[in-house]
Amino acid sequence: MSAGSGTTVSQKLVDAFVAAQNSDVALIKVEISNGQFHDTFSSPSRGSERENFQAAQSFLQDRKPCYILMKSDEQWRIIFFVPDDSPVRDRMIFASSTSALKLGLGNKFLRDFVVRDKDECSLEHFVAQHSNDVDESEVMTLAEMESKEAVKESMLAVTAVTTKIAGMSDIPMKIADSATEAVQNVQSGAVTTVVLKLDPTSEQLEAVAVGNMVLADVVADLPNKEPRYLLQNHHHEHDGKQAQATILVYYCPDASLPRLKMFYSTCKSNVVRMCETLNLPIKKQIEVSDSSELTDKLVVSELYPPPVENQTFSKPTARGRAGASKPKFVPRS
Repeated sequence: MSAGSGTTVSQKLVDAFVAAQNSDVALIKVEISNGQFHDTFSSPSRGSERENFQAAQSFLQDRKPCYILMKSDEQWRIIFFVPDDSPVRDRMIFASSTSALKLGLGNKFLRDFVVRDKDECSLEHFVAQHSNDVDESEVMTLAEMESKEAVKESMLAVTAVTTKIAGMSDIPMKIADSATEAVQNVQSGAVTTVVLKLDPTSEQLEAVAVGNMVLADVVADLPNKEPRYLLQNHHHEHDGKQAQATILVYYCPDASLPRLKMFYSTCKSNVVRMCETLNLPIKKQIEVSDSSELTDKLVVSELYPPPVENQTFSKPTARGRAGASKPKFVPRS
């Protein structure tokens, strides 16, 4: 489960972050205690991107999640360290708090970098995690590339933490921080699966389950009388190779109240737009009314439908007209 954490940024951290803008400070370690973000360590730049990542790695502690704010060419990124062996409660708190940290510090951040093991905190792993938008041959010009994309990425970050995505004013659907955070985590690769719920009273989209789950796990918890949206980076095999695709499943059981069916059906396009706004385009939309229908086999068949053969049809001959000839005109005598 995941929900908005309500974590706030301490004034001490705000002051440290502001001061770092015009200083040689390039690394700030942030932890959470008593419901607040606190800076616990800072360091000047070590001279190069690779050395700064090595320094950040030295700040990480076993089984203890944290954030590292890293400055690169006057732009900032967030390293999110969440070791797999850390307490579940700590992981949940940190995973649901990233948007609050960004918002509290003014949304000055570019890419997030999710790290599960201390050895992964390196320039090479950062480039690999962002291989879709970082050319490995341009490792040494990474800072320049980030600077060019600053405007675009900052706009996405601002949009991500709002409770109402631009362009959704046609439907009165609010977006909770938990939903925004969950979609961001799928986009960054921190998790694979999110289950979203629409609250008919508050008209708000909320995340009710977040994690690395397979479809069988999700199906077991789907309600019998309420719709849900399932967002998943679906890992599968195709043509003998491992593949992945982002899918959105609209689950709407027949026993749902008509008003809920209408509400979910109307808002589905807004959920798709929210994902696209957060840089997570949907590869395939799937609809099911029975949870037992939702299987890996169904998803793969939807992602790769069999080709449709083109068929030609001969125009049928009118019945009783075969071989008929036109009547001859016989003049009257």
